[in-house]
Amino acid sequence: MWRLQLLISPLRASIAALYDAIMTAVSSECNPCLRFNEISLIRGFLCRATFFSGLAGLLLAVGVPASAEDGYRLWLRYEPVEASLIEPYRHAATQLVMGQETATLKAARVELLRGLDGLLNAAPREVARPTQDGAIMVGTPRSSAVIAALHLDLRTAGDEGYVIRSVKVDGHSTTVIAGNRDAGVLYGVFHWLRLLQTHQPVDELNVLSTPHLQHRVLDHWDNLDGFVERGYAGASLWDWQKLPDYLDPRYTDYARACASLGINGTVLTNVNASALSLTPEYLRKAAALADVFRPYGLRVYLSARMVACKDGRDLSLHPGFRRLSRQGEFRRTARTPGLRALAR
Repeated sequence: MWRLQLLISPLRASIAALYDAIMTAVSSECNPCLRFNEISLIRGFLCRATFFSGLAGLLLAVGVPASAEDGYRLWLRYEPVEASLIEPYRHAATQLVMGQETATLKAARVELLRGLDGLLNAAPREVARPTQDGAIMVGTPRSSAVIAALHLDLRTAGDEGYVIRSVKVDGHSTTVIAGNRDAGVLYGVFHWLRLLQTHQPVDELNVLSTPHLQHRVLDHWDNLDGFVERGYAGASLWDWQKLPDYLDPRYTDYARACASLGINGTVLTNVNASALSLTPEYLRKAAALADVFRPYGLRVYLSARMVACKDGRDLSLHPGFRRLSRQGEFRRTARTPGLRALAR
């Protein structure tokens, strides 16, 4: 901490000196070339710089750790709950019962264990059937014979809905997180963890959640060169130059965040994106992202410019797009041979 103080002290002094010098200059009548707006911008910048350098010094003075929340983990931080809640929540998460594991159910298990480790500093023991109170059963009637034997009414849950119920299994208090499809189960796991994060009771649950919209999509205005149209938070998340060989861990975290909100689709490219996005080379890159996203119920879409085939006459466009252009429209890629990897 003292090293940071040594760095910040001269920084604050330099900013203060720069502030005095520029204020003297911009206030002088000998600087008619500086317009009022420019002077205001300079003053505003220097005031903010002075304020934040002073704030940094104040935080160091009172002993706040240098490492701070950077926002990367969003609402999935899983910070420890209040001390008074740790034991009740631990008693509600003593065992984990999973059936046959698919890629999506594995993602649900990993997320559940990650959340419990952060929130409670504890991990439930994985068992085949509940043998004590506090078991958590996760899955579908197809993946788990134990869940199938409960005969839960999942008819209104649909393909992506879920139920969270407090039940008795073999005489033991159990929480079951179930759905008709794996994606619904994953959404249910995020819901249950959210109850812990918001300090809600979890001993008598009777939750049914069903999406009201079939397509819940994020639309990215990203170009292949990394530029984001009307973007104000840096370059595109997709590193097309390194795909498909290198998969940034941020892609998985992006899919986790989407699944935690029930988002089930993402459009990777801007509507004005280059026709290169429709060539076999770039479709392989998009398919690599789809492979990362699929376990989280996140389907990949590409926006095709209506003049893409005209623009791409000298490009080796995927045959499916060339055929669709003769029909005068672009249909769902899932119906185009060779593109199903993006949508299945």
